[in-house]
Amino acid sequence: MLRWNGWRSLPAAIIALGICLALSYLFLSNVLTFLSPVVNELLGQGFGIVSWVVLWHPVEAFLYDPIPLKREIAALRYIATTEMVIEPQRA
Repeated sequence: MLRWNGWRSLPAAIIALGICLALSYLFLSNVLTFLSPVVNELLGQGFGIVSWVVLWHPVEAFLYDPIPLKREIAALRYIATTEMVIEPQRA
């Protein structure tokens, strides 16, 4: 289920990544001469950062979300194979 969420959000993230990187390149290439260099730099760097933040959820779904589940599964398998002895309580 976690990987499915990652796959489901990946196309939108890639499209947003492309748009943000294109905008970043547009501002950083100084094609827009009617804006001040400071504004061009600020918007260019800003869109560069936003473009990578957009990929956060899909990358997290593929790389980091399965880790706690794998640990829990390993712990439950260990508990399932552990021999347990129940003794009556002594008064």
